[in-house]
Amino acid sequence: MDNVNLSNLVEDSYVEIGRYVNQNRSVPALMDGLKPSYRWVIYSAYMMSNSMQKTASIIGDCIKSYHFHGDMSLRDVVTSLVRQGIFEGQGNFGTNGLLSSGAPAAAPRYTECKLSLPYRELIDNLLPYVPHFVNEGGHKVPNYLPFPLPLALIWGTFGISIGGSVKIPSFTPRSLIRAYLKDDPYLLENTYGCDIFDKSDIINVWEIGKGKLGIKLNTYEENGSIYMKGYFPFAKPRLKTLLEWRSWTKLIIKDLSTVEPLIEFTKVPRVQYPNYEDIFNEVDKASKSSITYWVKAVNTDGCVYNIGVRDWIDITFSNYVNLLESKRRESIEACKYQIKLYTYFEEIANLILSKRDWTYDKIASKLNIEEQIVEDIGKKSINTLRTLNPNKKIKEYEYGIDEWEKLDCKKYTTNLIKKLPYQQVIEI
Repeated sequence: MDNVNLSNLVEDSYVEIGRYVNQNRSVPALMDGLKPSYRWVIYSAYMMSNSMQKTASIIGDCIKSYHFHGDMSLRDVVTSLVRQGIFEGQGNFGTNGLLSSGAPAAAPRYTECKLSLPYRELIDNLLPYVPHFVNEGGHKVPNYLPFPLPLALIWGTFGISIGGSVKIPSFTPRSLIRAYLKDDPYLLENTYGCDIFDKSDIINVWEIGKGKLGIKLNTYEENGSIYMKGYFPFAKPRLKTLLEWRSWTKLIIKDLSTVEPLIEFTKVPRVQYPNYEDIFNEVDKASKSSITYWVKAVNTDGCVYNIGVRDWIDITFSNYVNLLESKRRESIEACKYQIKLYTYFEEIANLILSKRDWTYDKIASKLNIEEQIVEDIGKKSINTLRTLNPNKKIKEYEYGIDEWEKLDCKKYTTNLIKKLPYQQVIEI
């Protein structure tokens, strides 16, 4: 039996479990900004038909084929995806609150959801161009989902990795691509209906992924009441003074939250202190919070890297454009092949229909073309061979080549991002 150094064994085991936790639990991936549970729930919904499915069915399929863990965490993932606009949902997916955690979602057997069409379109055509691997269940799955933005930067997320914490800010898709194209972080806007009132560290967040931002909830006056609306992840509004005024029967506080958190503050009549201005100032103060972010992502090697928001967008956006460029080139070649096929269509069809001893290889040799073209025409029905108009098909594929050659992949990807839906709600 070999002797084992206990210190080395512990160190190696710690590194191994750290790599597993970082890559499979805590830190979003570099290429799509998704933690594994999110990726495989989205992929499960994508692999189903584009119609409403029972939430329990999506979760069950995910556990069975892609994410071999319990269902409780996946329930929260589906609820989060519905609230963020990545899934469309029917039924009770819970409410959010600023005074409390809000009402929970209904059981998965009572709700339905599906992947939102804009996100399905992002995945649809480019998934074959993403590297795949065979998972533990024997299913061929993608290394990542083809998204032009890291989704973690849209909804914000946090985690405790082996080697440090992760806390990622949230920005709207439009502002992310606008800031990236102009290299101007001051164009960034918060996803959750908040203002970034203190951008003194925004350049550090943009360039190195670390810095403090001041986030402010939306506050406004209406019909003699003051309202606080929105949500910022990782922090709660500082309502201590306002709650004390309520307990002293000087202030009425109503939680009007549904999907989006909303609180109403109303002054109790005939109370001198606090006056209306005091209440407004306290609500305004309570609506502000300074949050320090550490933007990190895990690569395919299991190592966690600090990364600036700009660099992370650059990786995913450039990768998506390159995948689309590969599809563009391949589609042009496919159209050229079809044009060649239909150029010889009538000759080949006539030889096949002549009922003479014409084999595919003999026809290919006679016409001096690839045998594959003859085979592809030979697979068509007898009626198609007799009636199809090859000139019409040639024009269709010539038009296809023209459209693909005109495609500006960068501009097309930018327009896709601008159509992405998102919700100003909490990630749970």
